[in-house]
Amino acid sequence: MRHQGFSLWEVILAAAVLAGLWQVSLAFWRWQENLETRLQWQQQLIMLIQAQREHYRRFGQFALTEAQLARQGRYVIPTWPFATAWRFVPDPFYTEQLLMRTQLKGVQPKLMLGQHLPFEQQGDEVTIRVMGTP
Repeated sequence: MRHQGFSLWEVILAAAVLAGLWQVSLAFWRWQENLETRLQWQQQLIMLIQAQREHYRRFGQFALTEAQLARQGRYVIPTWPFATAWRFVPDPFYTEQLLMRTQLKGVQPKLMLGQHLPFEQQGDEVTIRVMGTP
């Protein structure tokens, strides 16, 4: 007599392989989504820093709000990923520097800011020092 169909062991093994593949693809999808969000955040930060430098070149001082930058027509206030809300604080010691502060909860600033942008971190608060002239 010929045996037709799959044994229970083969079905369980196939289900386990499919579940493993599904988990790997889900993990890759989450990693890719996180990478895209991080890149979007970095691009928006670069645009913000460029807008601040342009404002400094034109007016001799930094803008104190994103709305002030947007009114100049060269900056559009983005929707920041990671619930970012920037506070601009003039450096008390140097007029050509601006301190940009935000809370980054659950995100490593080194991953977000990379190696080339100097920053200081105290708890969840991150401070970036922006120069008036690049």
